[in-house]
Amino acid sequence: MSFQQIIRRKRVKVLLLVLMLIFLTFTKGNASPNLLSVIKNAEIPYEAVCISDENVENSGLTWIFPIPETQEDLPNIETKYVPNIENEYSCDFSVANKCLKQWKMSGWNFSENNESFHSVLDSRADAFSTIYTSNTTKEFHERIEIPQEFNLGISLRSSHYGEIFFCEGWNPYSYPCYYLNIGGDDGKTITLKKIKGLSKEILNSNENLGNFEGEIVISAYEWKSYKIAFNKNGTFEIIDLVLEKSLLRYSDPNKLKPIYLLLRSRSPALWKIHKIRYIYTTTPGMTKLGPTLNLNSKNLCISMFLSMCKNCSFTFSLVTEAKQEVVLLTVKNDDQNEKGEKWKQVELKKNDLVSSSVKLHVKTEITGNAEKPFWAVSNVRVCNSKEIRSSIFVYNTTKNKLRPEYDLACQFLRHPTWRPTMYKAVPFDIRIKKISADSNEIVVQWEYSTSQKQLPYQPYVSVEYQAKNICNDTEIPDDTVNRNRSSGFLVTRDDDVQIKNLVPYTTYNICLTDIISNKQIIKEVKTAPSVLPTRGEIPENVIIQPTDTLIKINWKRPSCLESYGPIVYKIHIKNDSEVLRSLEVNKDDSPNFAINNLEPFTPYIFEIFTARSLQDLNNIDTVHINTYKFSTSPGVSPAVIDLEVYEIDTTYACIRYKMPAKPFGIPQYVKVKYCNPIVRDNCTTLIKNITKCVLWEEFYCLEIINLLSNLQYTFSVAIKNANTDSFGTSSDVIGLTTPHVPGKPSNVTYELNCYHDTQYCNIRINWCHPYNPKGLITAFRVSLHNKNFNVEDFIEEIYKIPNRSYHKQYSHIVKYIPYGSEHTLKVEGINNYYNEGDFEAISVSPRHVHYVDFTPSVDATEFSLIATLPPKDQTVKTKTFVVVQDYDRTVVNTAKEISTSPCSAEKCNSYGAVWLANDYKENVDDDNSTTISIESFVPFEKSNTSGANDVVKLKPNTTYCVVIVTQHNFYNKSECEIFSFKNVTTSSAPENSTSEELPIQEQPFASVSLILGILFIFISLSVCGIIWYRRYRRKRFINCRNRNRVYDENIYEQMPFDDLEESVNNPLYDRLEY
Repeated sequence: MSFQQIIRRKRVKVLLLVLMLIFLTFTKGNASPNLLSVIKNAEIPYEAVCISDENVENSGLTWIFPIPETQEDLPNIETKYVPNIENEYSCDFSVANKCLKQWKMSGWNFSENNESFHSVLDSRADAFSTIYTSNTTKEFHERIEIPQEFNLGISLRSSHYGEIFFCEGWNPYSYPCYYLNIGGDDGKTITLKKIKGLSKEILNSNENLGNFEGEIVISAYEWKSYKIAFNKNGTFEIIDLVLEKSLLRYSDPNKLKPIYLLLRSRSPALWKIHKIRYIYTTTPGMTKLGPTLNLNSKNLCISMFLSMCKNCSFTFSLVTEAKQEVVLLTVKNDDQNEKGEKWKQVELKKNDLVSSSVKLHVKTEITGNAEKPFWAVSNVRVCNSKEIRSSIFVYNTTKNKLRPEYDLACQFLRHPTWRPTMYKAVPFDIRIKKISADSNEIVVQWEYSTSQKQLPYQPYVSVEYQAKNICNDTEIPDDTVNRNRSSGFLVTRDDDVQIKNLVPYTTYNICLTDIISNKQIIKEVKTAPSVLPTRGEIPENVIIQPTDTLIKINWKRPSCLESYGPIVYKIHIKNDSEVLRSLEVNKDDSPNFAINNLEPFTPYIFEIFTARSLQDLNNIDTVHINTYKFSTSPGVSPAVIDLEVYEIDTTYACIRYKMPAKPFGIPQYVKVKYCNPIVRDNCTTLIKNITKCVLWEEFYCLEIINLLSNLQYTFSVAIKNANTDSFGTSSDVIGLTTPHVPGKPSNVTYELNCYHDTQYCNIRINWCHPYNPKGLITAFRVSLHNKNFNVEDFIEEIYKIPNRSYHKQYSHIVKYIPYGSEHTLKVEGINNYYNEGDFEAISVSPRHVHYVDFTPSVDATEFSLIATLPPKDQTVKTKTFVVVQDYDRTVVNTAKEISTSPCSAEKCNSYGAVWLANDYKENVDDDNSTTISIESFVPFEKSNTSGANDVVKLKPNTTYCVVIVTQHNFYNKSECEIFSFKNVTTSSAPENSTSEELPIQEQPFASVSLILGILFIFISLSVCGIIWYRRYRRKRFINCRNRNRVYDENIYEQMPFDDLEESVNNPLYDRLEY
């Protein structure tokens, strides 16, 4: 196939597509979207219905039918909205409407009669009354007052022309008029004349102001709508409202002042004068829009028509009962005329309103330059967002027999060419097929008694649903009940519907209505309970009343209005680790509990499980848990434990005790009761605050005085908790009021504090108070006995305790204990009756050498090792030996130890040279550090032979081992201390140090030779690269020149068409060569 053939085929396809689009454009113009016309009754009385499921361009809806011969035979036409919402807020502002009183607003006025003429084709035209004229009716029986300057709309139907008179008086025969003839003899002419008076015949001499000839301007089969305007300049204009086209315009220099509009026709004609009432203002501001709106639903929908001046705006808002303001809609006008000849329909919507009563506010503003401010509101109606508008035609006459399928038609005023097909109604019944419901949704499926294949049209079924209030609570208004406000409306042409956003556990009345036949089916359906309990069903304000062993719990069950399913409860009483009690409450039981056998003053956790059923209580996904914490009140305390008399005298006793593990409260008071064993019933009771013992943190102590000596008392002790009324169980303990031996002190320790400028030490002795003192302690005796029986050395000191001022720990310093002595230390308690008590003895040995630090240190330089010895105590005479060993493996040593009489120390290794660096005897009066420098040595192997050549110097960067042996002499007693320092390394020699070897001289020409060699290699490679590149370019040029000799030219970017054979076979096709 050639390229030309491909192009021809594509052109044919494009042409077919264009023709198809043109055809669809013309066919679409006659369609009637969303408009269904059905004949309900084809016999007398004739009845038909026309349904629009949306306001197509908000057009008026009317009927085309044969015009009757008399006015009495006119059909009855009524427009209805489904659902039909009756609300006192709706108002069309007509004179006879009762709503006018409620709609009186500050700064707003109702339109007067002469202000109500407007040309409109919207849904308000459905309410225009029909005027009938013919040659049989009384002439000019309809006189309509008009303003001298008017702008009015007229719709008419007639088979012949219609006459309109605009006169300065009530009678056209007596007053001058403008005469307007619409239709003429051919139905295509509009004539405007000015007459001084009407005679039996309109004379040709009357002044003819203008004519229009063109399309059909009047018809019996179509409503024609015109706008007739007359202004203050005398300009008369006629405009086709559907086409928005000016048909005739004339300016009269000698204008009339018409005040009446009169109609006449020689044949039956139907007229509609466009007249609407509204409320308006000329002042910007904000005010309440109408009365308070009471809603029966959660959703707000208000329809209204607005008109405003250029550069003006409306702002609508609502205020709820909670004083919350919500802006609903803002409408602006930037292109309308001064005094709103154009109207705009708006809907104020707000879903899920909590309040059932709202107040609407309107704010009028000027947004730009507006010479004559004007705002108007018309036809306010409470609507539904999914409503259906229908027009019902009823013709009850016997004079004119109709063929409804041919003689009737439903028409939109804005679209007179739309002609829906008239269907005959097929009788059928709606049968419910299936209903299913969950907590928030109901699904209804139905079927028709007649097969849908036999139905010529798809029926409209409206679904209205309203929840029933199952509660008998008369105190709450019905409009505030959540269930009562759960209602809605749906329209469908299917055989099922889903109703969503419903209230759980609620009974609904569902009404299915065939809009055409008005047949209804009402079903009662109950939604399922919600899966989870709602917020109102969860227990609130739970009352918990605990005592010491009992708890009372109760709460209110949710009211009927808050119940969205059956409710069961389960409660748990538990501590931190386990559940102690578990109770279940059925839906009919009252949630009142009394749980006993609890422990006093104990924290508990109380849980309430809320669910729809007993099975749901065990499912974490379907249960709600409330958790509370409480504590039982304090109770009677148990008996104290570990009660004992820890100290007693002839007139005094001290009792200590521990609290029980669970005191069941906060202990506040302690009571002790004791009786005189000699005198019967002579008992004493003491009540004191509970106090802790000073000596023992885990004990509580109680002191009793003024006892009688040499008697045996029985002490009964009990405690009382705070916020309780009685003491707990008593515990008894026996005490004898006689002198007792003090107890033994515990944890006796000592600390030595010796000084190197004296020959004595101070000893700090520490001990603890006896755990079981039993007897009174007035003092502690501290004694030191020398263990050397040959030496009479005895120290004894007294530590007094005035007025039982006991402490947990005691400390006492004994001074001037001689060096080197060994003592036995004893600490014992004493009192006025016993000069000796039970004691604990330990050994004390003030050996001063253990308290003086003789640890040396070793440092290294390049050619030496430096040992630093600390200062010595003057009482100690010390002799120090420093032994050095290297790590030369070539030297073998057989001796394992280094002997320095009377001390010896092990060598670091079995190899390496070993030598004694120094024999140093420290001066007794030297209190400063001593430094020993080691720079050379004579090995042990050659130390017995003399000669300078045997001296070896230390080497740099060499590792040595240093052993320092210290011999202490203290009061003719000798002790040795050995300190070993391994791997001590001398430092390295610096770079500029002298050496016996000759230094290496620098060679300045070595680096220069290296740089020259690298440069020579780089130049050689560059020359080779340049030569190779020149040869490659030369060879490529020769090849290109040879190819150019074979073909005259190159073909570049050329399509290989069939008629260009040389391009297809050319090997240079689509190549760019040079």
